[in-house]
Amino acid sequence: MSELDSFGCRGASYKEGMLLLLSRLNKEWRLDSNAPQQLVDESKKQLRSQVEKFYQIYLIDLDNIPTFDAKEKRLRALLTSYSQMLCQHTSLSNCFQSLCMAERYAVWEKGRNAFTSEFTLEAQQSASPLEITQTESPCTDDELLLEEFNTLSTSSKPLWFKLLPSWQQNFISNNKNELVKQSIPSSLRCVPGLANLSLHRCEVNGVESLSYFRHATQSPVDLLKKKGTEAENEQFRLSCLNVASQIRLSLDQQFERNQGKDLHEVVILSQSILSPGWAADAKSIFFTDASDNDTQIYEAKEQVVELFQRAIANPDVAISSKGASKVKALFFNEAEQATTLYYRDFLAKFDLLAQPDGSFKYKTHPSIKISLLSTNHPFNILRRFGLHSPQTKRNAVNTAQLLGAVARYLKNKFLLIEENRSTKALFSTELFEGKNKLLAALTPYKKGIRISVKDKEIVVKSLKQFQNRIELRELMCLSERNHYINNKTLENTVRLFNESTKNMPRLLDAVQALLSIPASQGVLETDKRHYQQLISSAEATILHCIGGTCWVACKSGKDRTGGASAAYDAAAVFYVQRGRHPRYDDTKADRALYLSLLSNCHESGHQQGFAVQNAPGAKGLLGASLFLPGDMRLNVQKIKQETQLARLNKPKIIVRQRPPDIFKQLLENYLNETVKKLVEVELGFSSVLADWNRNDYYINGKRVREIIEKKGKFANEQALISFIESELFAKEQDEDLKKYYQALIHYSFHQGGFSHACAFMLWKESMCRLDRKGKKVKTGGLGPATKMKVYYSYSKNELQIKEVVRYKKVMIRDEYEEDKWESIEKDKNKYFCQTCSVISLTLKRCKSGGYKLGTAVRQVDVNFAGKGKLLEPLFSSDKKSLFERIVDFFVACIGAITQYFHPMQKEQEALSSNEVLVLNQEWLDNLAASVSSPQSMPQKDLVSKIKVAYGSPILASKIDKAKRICSVTEVANEKAGGQFCGSPPLKGAN
Repeated sequence: MSELDSFGCRGASYKEGMLLLLSRLNKEWRLDSNAPQQLVDESKKQLRSQVEKFYQIYLIDLDNIPTFDAKEKRLRALLTSYSQMLCQHTSLSNCFQSLCMAERYAVWEKGRNAFTSEFTLEAQQSASPLEITQTESPCTDDELLLEEFNTLSTSSKPLWFKLLPSWQQNFISNNKNELVKQSIPSSLRCVPGLANLSLHRCEVNGVESLSYFRHATQSPVDLLKKKGTEAENEQFRLSCLNVASQIRLSLDQQFERNQGKDLHEVVILSQSILSPGWAADAKSIFFTDASDNDTQIYEAKEQVVELFQRAIANPDVAISSKGASKVKALFFNEAEQATTLYYRDFLAKFDLLAQPDGSFKYKTHPSIKISLLSTNHPFNILRRFGLHSPQTKRNAVNTAQLLGAVARYLKNKFLLIEENRSTKALFSTELFEGKNKLLAALTPYKKGIRISVKDKEIVVKSLKQFQNRIELRELMCLSERNHYINNKTLENTVRLFNESTKNMPRLLDAVQALLSIPASQGVLETDKRHYQQLISSAEATILHCIGGTCWVACKSGKDRTGGASAAYDAAAVFYVQRGRHPRYDDTKADRALYLSLLSNCHESGHQQGFAVQNAPGAKGLLGASLFLPGDMRLNVQKIKQETQLARLNKPKIIVRQRPPDIFKQLLENYLNETVKKLVEVELGFSSVLADWNRNDYYINGKRVREIIEKKGKFANEQALISFIESELFAKEQDEDLKKYYQALIHYSFHQGGFSHACAFMLWKESMCRLDRKGKKVKTGGLGPATKMKVYYSYSKNELQIKEVVRYKKVMIRDEYEEDKWESIEKDKNKYFCQTCSVISLTLKRCKSGGYKLGTAVRQVDVNFAGKGKLLEPLFSSDKKSLFERIVDFFVACIGAITQYFHPMQKEQEALSSNEVLVLNQEWLDNLAASVSSPQSMPQKDLVSKIKVAYGSPILASKIDKAKRICSVTEVANEKAGGQFCGSPPLKGAN
């Protein structure tokens, strides 16, 4: 499949999703409820035609687009067209998300077909090449899933179903009989059932070398996004259904494979391929969402597996373990809960009927014993963080249980040999002794006792001894058979012996390989050979040899599982080539052979083809370099291309088209201008005086300009400080406290620092020429501010600063001539728009000395009158408006300013959510030094702090509190033009 074909298939899949939506939507249509059905049908027909037309245009455009990025952009354009069509004609709350879900439902409805991949390899020890065949056979537990779907029509609908939109509920209810027989796509994780499930087989020259199930994780990961006990219980319940399906399908497979042959036990291993713990946590918190947290996913899986393990081991024990009340409430009705419930009752809910001898009856199959195991293996190269104990804490116990299963398998095989007089004769005394030693070494683990490093060494030693003896005995048998070629009895005896021990050499070798891998693993720098991959492939081989069933899964069952599948097949072919399982300490030549086989299995296209069946067109594994061995040569460009195609599985969210966010750009421009001022304008005498001499300031109700006109301008900074002290802080008796408040006034709010919250709102004429959609020069705007007043008021250790800006000029575009503007001005004491903001600063004494500074936004108002109401939409839109952005930015600014001269504050350090800046003598000294010598402290440090503060979530509580006291008010009567509407009067202010 070429890149062009991939994009064509991806677009076609979304087209099918659109057609499914058009056929399934009912009450979501924006049509009159009384409209005749003929009109509705005609409308849908036209829309279907439009959907097809969009797709055909898309295909034509693809032929003329050379690059991947451009093709992806064109695909997004197609999805945007479909999404906008839904926005226009339906009442769906999230049209793009509905389109994505519809595409997945369409893939589910269509289903997957079995497919096969073949390739040829040169043999190492024979002249004939090796023909490798990889097969995928989709399968489902349709009976158990149909039972779940049958509850959808009852009054007790399950939570997962209630959480779905109505059109999805209708789709599942109306098609349940067909859907239960189709494989669920890996990206559709809001429904029960094992997603992306298939039985994988690897054959070498027509002989099955390995088989296992592969699937997506048992947990319905979409429920991880939901909070609360109810969602957690539903996740647990559905995980139980899926683990039960694993057991049921394993029994079906083993009975079908053995065709009535003697089968004593079915061993089932649920193997999970996951991201390392800390990496999984960080990824889910910072980059994706809760549904991507592998730690939570597989901790939930282990809880379910433990429940089934207890139930299988103790069917006649009453359900009384941890979580028993949850199990009873989720799986039994009120009448059943009133009785004593046993684990066999729990298993019976899944048609697993416990027998007196500890075996289980399922369907019409003979009774058989069941063992359920579970291991987890971090695969990603982010395992440089090391193994995460919550993910792998039960691996040792389950490995011990696996050894116990191996011991039981060998014991049964040896028993068959010993029961036959002819084959027993071939069993030498030395072989009997080796067999007994091996079983003695394995027996302690049949009950799941944790295996230690020393125990592993004992088992490995016994394995080596017995393996050497059994291989020698097989050679002797072959020699005897050739010598007595006419002795049919001996020939049949040797054949029976060889059949009985057929898998033993491979089994013993795989167990030896598994146990010999060192315990210190998981860190990339010391794990170039990917120990976790070797461990998991050895486990799969062991399960195959003892007639068990291995289940391999990652979150999606596609990427990491695809890498694991390729590694397992490579190990199986390696055994054919070398007669043993690959080791962690292989020679350079053997390691090169294994990596070559792994490369061939990965590049055969089988795993990529499997991915395409989940999301048509997305042919590739996501980030294969993240889970392949570190010493493997990779085609970086090819992996990059595959990753790009794989990402087409889930395109980025597209929302409704809205006006461009001009407000964000305006604030960025303002911040850039502030940066320029901070760098070019020196703090100190000239800027402070210029600020106070120029602007309209009020102190406790007294207009500073009037005082200046009587006494003259402030001659110097000391004169200004004395004036503020005498006027603003006249009633404050604490001299020490005064100097800190004065410092804040001088150097936090002035020409070289920051204006108040609304000072820059509308002062640029070009900023105001906007229409309701945020586009420039359409309806007009306000002119530059003509009145600006700043009020300082101090009372009871609280300094309040109020700023009022009035706009008296409005510009209206001529109705017929776009470039012609009419300027209208208000009378002297009236305005079109007024902004008002109030902040407060408080200082509280610390026991250790100095003062704790507190800042708060007390009020922000924007009032409109007359034609000024044209601008109201700019300030009060449904989304993040200019008004809200200004409040956010301003709160961040005052927080950053207070920390500017802090001696301990590091550049780029974010504000702490609980830390309060303490102003002390050291702070004053740094401030004075900066004022006297501006070059001593780089101004860019302050800008860095503001940028960090503005983008940091730790100010969210302050911002939310500020918004509660902010408002946008319409002035109904122009007579109110001189009042501060909606604003409580500030003490001492006119």
